[in-house]
Amino acid sequence: MDFDDDDAGGGDDPSQSVDGSGEVGEDGDTVIVPPINFAMVSKGIYRSGYPTKKNFSFLKRLGLKTVLYLCPEEYPKENIKFLKQINARLLQFGVAGNKV
Repeated sequence: MDFDDDDAGGGDDPSQSVDGSGEVGEDGDTVIVPPINFAMVSKGIYRSGYPTKKNFSFLKRLGLKTVLYLCPEEYPKENIKFLKQINARLLQFGVAGNKV
């Protein structure tokens, strides 16, 4: 998938943050929202629930190098595009869930 700089968000729409997350506070600053269940496992290693576009500003600040995705479903194109933008790689290992 190619990343096109014109798709990075921002533009002339004041409701969009510069990084394309679409989350701008009342004062015009980008709102930083961690993914659900986000926590540090060890220095430089994090875990969380499924990230969405509103979490991109937060994730960008972490300096991620690799994302390990353990679901069998295809990773969303929007998230792949974000990973390319921050030069992070995606490793996917589809693990069957154990919830009954």
